[in-house]
Amino acid sequence: MRIIPVIDLRAGMAVCGRSGERSLYRPVRSRLLGGAWRDLSDPLELLAAYRRRLRCDLIYVADLDRIERCGDNDAVVSRLLAKEEAIRILWDGGLDGPPCPGASRPGTAPERLLPIVATETLKTLADLSSRVPGAVRPPVLGLDLSEDGVVCRSSALAGIGEEEILREAERRGLERAVLVFLERVGTRSGPPLDRLRRLRRAA
Repeated sequence: MRIIPVIDLRAGMAVCGRSGERSLYRPVRSRLLGGAWRDLSDPLELLAAYRRRLRCDLIYVADLDRIERCGDNDAVVSRLLAKEEAIRILWDGGLDGPPCPGASRPGTAPERLLPIVATETLKTLADLSSRVPGAVRPPVLGLDLSEDGVVCRSSALAGIGEEEILREAERRGLERAVLVFLERVGTRSGPPLDRLRRLRRAA
């Protein structure tokens, strides 16, 4: 099993997600390093703790401000990349389609920044494409899920099932997907395994 730790960013701080209820997210406090609870809301300190404890070389970073269209944490992401040269970042920056040359995004070490195009912010399935000019590799599909189906803002996606989205992404040349069961985030309940197996079979 490979553990990919997460850093959720809001207003420059690392916050702790729970059930996708973003209004309830609070600055990270953790016993990750053992002993007493510690404030790890500084994203660089949290990354250092992950590296020390888990020896990870890949982390998932969600910019909640970008996702909610109220700012960005690009400077923080750039500092994370600069701080730890051995890491790559799966970056959910609220993209509504594949990133294009000149688009606003963290500018440090772009070859180590793996953009996620997530259903929560994706406009249409036609925007899923592996052919991104200047990109090192195709973007990663972010399949955001609730107990009832796909989480999306686009009416064009609302009627499309999760399996069909995965199959369409595969047809369009995307090689990887990250599945996020939003209502289970931070609840210690783990993923719904039968559903996960079914989605793995779909693509």
